Amino acid sequence: MGRPKGDAARSKSRPSSSSLAASLLPSGSAAAAVGFGGYVGSSRFDASSMSNEDSAPFLDLDSEMAQHLQRLSRKDPTTKIKALTSLSELVKQKKGKELVPLIPQWTFEYKKLILDYSRDVRRATHDVMTNVVTGVGRDLAPHLKSIMGPWWFSQFDLVSEVSQAAKSSLQAAFPAQEKRLDVLNLCSAEIFAYLEENLRLTPQNLSDKALASDELEEMYQQMMSSSLRALATLLDILLHEPNKAGSESVNAESKLASKARRVATSSAAKLFSFHKCFLNFLKSESPSIRSATYSLLSSFIKNVPENALSAFSLLNALVKNNSVDGEYVFYSLANEIWDPVKDRILEGVLRLFFCTGLAEAIAASYSPEAASLVASFRVDHLQFWELVAELVVDSSPRARDRAVRAVEFWGLSKGAISSLYAIMFSSKPIPSLQRAAYIVLSTEPISRLAIVADGNVSPSDESLSDQDSSNVGLPSEEKLQLRDEISCMVEKLNYELLDTDLTAPDRVQTFLAWSLLLSHVNSLPSLTQGRERLVQYIERTANPLILDSLFQHIPLEQYMAQSLKKKDGDIPSELSVVASAATDAITTGSSLSTVKSLWPIETGNMSSLAGAIYGLMLRVLPAYVREWFSEMRDRSASSLIEAFTRTWCSPSLIKNELSQIKKADFNDDSFSVSISKSANEVVATYTKDETGMDLVIRLPVSYPLKPVDVNCTKSIGISDAKQRKWLMSMLMFVRNQNGALSEAIRIWKRNSDKEFEGVEDCPICYSVIHTANHSLPRRACVTCKYKFHKACLDKWFLTSHKKVCPLCQSPC
Repeated sequence: MGRPKGDAARSKSRPSSSSLAASLLPSGSAAAAVGFGGYVGSSRFDASSMSNEDSAPFLDLDSEMAQHLQRLSRKDPTTKIKALTSLSELVKQKKGKELVPLIPQWTFEYKKLILDYSRDVRRATHDVMTNVVTGVGRDLAPHLKSIMGPWWFSQFDLVSEVSQAAKSSLQAAFPAQEKRLDVLNLCSAEIFAYLEENLRLTPQNLSDKALASDELEEMYQQMMSSSLRALATLLDILLHEPNKAGSESVNAESKLASKARRVATSSAAKLFSFHKCFLNFLKSESPSIRSATYSLLSSFIKNVPENALSAFSLLNALVKNNSVDGEYVFYSLANEIWDPVKDRILEGVLRLFFCTGLAEAIAASYSPEAASLVASFRVDHLQFWELVAELVVDSSPRARDRAVRAVEFWGLSKGAISSLYAIMFSSKPIPSLQRAAYIVLSTEPISRLAIVADGNVSPSDESLSDQDSSNVGLPSEEKLQLRDEISCMVEKLNYELLDTDLTAPDRVQTFLAWSLLLSHVNSLPSLTQGRERLVQYIERTANPLILDSLFQHIPLEQYMAQSLKKKDGDIPSELSVVASAATDAITTGSSLSTVKSLWPIETGNMSSLAGAIYGLMLRVLPAYVREWFSEMRDRSASSLIEAFTRTWCSPSLIKNELSQIKKADFNDDSFSVSISKSANEVVATYTKDETGMDLVIRLPVSYPLKPVDVNCTKSIGISDAKQRKWLMSMLMFVRNQNGALSEAIRIWKRNSDKEFEGVEDCPICYSVIHTANHSLPRRACVTCKYKFHKACLDKWFLTSHKKVCPLCQSPC
């Protein structure tokens, strides 16, 4: 048959001259077969013929033996059986050293014959093996490790008479059960390697023109079943806790057993990291493969308890894949049982995730060294924590919410949110854990708790339009405070950040903090108290140094070189990636996809994140970015930034703005909006009581770096003073709006409606609705009775250095 891929390496056996291997083998004849420690099962492997160059030469062999060995390469099973029968009789007649020249060639042939499709061939092979090991005794030791994998595999042949013959041959070589255990310890690495390689094979690897497709499929099923059962039993044996009663000092055998346990544990963990392979086994149409897979899963969980997470992850992926693939084998399981069970398990995993973060957060409050010590524990168990991170990402909002509530119930000095920040900003970061922490922090239900500090007024979803009937204006932004973990990176950025390396931890943490903040702002509903308060707070306290640091990553020099070449189709890859990240963030309103690919931390990945954050800022805080841009003193840099924005960001922003305006429902027959995409124009027509006005809003090609232009093209029955006032108010709204233009237009309409309703405007800003916080004039002078916006009055007091009414000058 055709040789499976990868078999060449294991066919060239390297003899082991280990004295320990020799000590395990008997020097004389074999003992009677008494059963192999209660091992049950069966197995079958793919038949694979080896190339001639792999086979050992027939040197020093008896001519009759050589003739029988050559006949074993025939495809006819009858010929093979006859040759094996003759060889078996011949081996019985030889003694000791006469059989030594046979061993290399026999081990080579044995590896092929145990995979033969014919059960009679396989049984006869083990009969010969029994006679060989009985005759050669300890001379088998140099070849023991190379042959032990196939030999152990044969113990689990699906045909009982074949597996029994294989067990008899092993018992002939190692009569005592203790010796058989010792040989498994000695050769554990080789056995695992052999079986793992088998599990990677496919029916195509076993292709042989001599076999029909149904025979080939049967052979594959037998091979997988046998390999899985062999692995399950091997784990049970090697990982079984030894009986230490009456044990003496640590000797060579106990050290060997300890090493074998380590090999078994690491091999099992490595084996289950290949989910796709086991998913196919669990979905197999063969009952024997499915049964063997469950046996291996059971052994895996039973003997390595911490790897229960791997088994759970595997089963979870199976249910998910069945749902995606349209298969309904697990339909009732997923809908009636699995989902609640999965949520409970993932809630426990999330608690574990929070615990490790809590430990580091609490330790960090004492000293950085203590936090580093906690983080080192995760690094020492990397594979386990990477699996935890994978499950955390897959957890449902319900499981996350319950886990957070459970942690808060513990009453510790740090909470669940602090634990997530501790993991994301760890001194010894693990990429998968950082990614998981960011994803949890940036999605519901955790995101609403991740930005604003505890004890502050919770962000409200109340619409600003609902405040009209309220006697209380918008809560003061001074009451709002960001969480300590990110406030220092938003409010107190140090200019030293600009001198750090482009992949320095401080820079990475700052970018992640801003990415979280901007994504959170964008997720809040438009024109609500929560969003407006947070935007005002950022405008008032955030250090614009963040924008300077972003453009240290964005390759403007490449854009300049590109513009000089004037070749649109030849864009440098680094520039293309950054531009793509910015466009994607503008379109989706999130930088999550860019953050997911941030690790490993490299300059290219940091550049992509910088582009995404800049795109988010343009979408969420356009007025904030415009103010920073207008104050730039470096004209060369500002022209490059404008050119970059105009080419890669403005088209998506303008398209998004016009699309939102088109979708906006103003619910008023007196107000209409028309859009011209070709001219980037919006015409707002407002009519009331036989008066009307057309305002044209033009978006510049460098929007939002350049301010929006507003003109009046038509007015009916409106005085010049009122026309100028309406024009100025619209201009103020669209230029000060940190958000969509549709919101600014809606606010301007409400402002005009209030004027017609008789609501007096603020004597300071000449607007009914404040252009920044959208509040109504509430603060009334006790003398003249005029009402002012609180923000306008506070600014008046601050600039005039006196607390008197701006109109009547009476004390306030």
